[in-house]
Amino acid sequence: MRPENDTAGVTSLSRLPALPADFDCAGRARRLMPGGMDIAITIGPERLVARLEQQAAPVSCAAFLTLLPLERHLIHGRWSGESGWAPLGEVGLALPEENALHRPVPGQILLYAGELSEPEILVPYGLAAFGCKDGPLSGNHILTVIDGAEALPRVGHALLWNGAQKIRFEAV
Repeated sequence: MRPENDTAGVTSLSRLPALPADFDCAGRARRLMPGGMDIAITIGPERLVARLEQQAAPVSCAAFLTLLPLERHLIHGRWSGESGWAPLGEVGLALPEENALHRPVPGQILLYAGELSEPEILVPYGLAAFGCKDGPLSGNHILTVIDGAEALPRVGHALLWNGAQKIRFEAV
């Protein structure tokens, strides 16, 4: 087993391009809207805060909010590169494609309704290309981490070396 601080195999956020503070992790000008909803995310011992992408994915965000508070296990994404995925089970999501991404960057959290694969939430911690055993997927970008993104490589390390981690989403 590797030491706790060894992040071999995990892309460091410091190796990704730096963005100004008023830009989100996709390089877009941050939409700081009054009344924007934040979601607290706990993954193992790590705590993050994410902004709900309500303007870009209103139907998907509304569906996600009906699931809160949501607690699952985050599993290493064997088909999606440096990411974890939380299977949602039989939640019966029927979502349009909104703000869909195939290659999310760390901090862009996706909701997938389960057309080709099962419904899930994808949490990238490094270089990721969303997919399943049947091929590439695109998920709706519903959350952008605005606080705690520096914890994502540690989450990836824990997924690789310690296995599934509990993940919890709740409105702040």
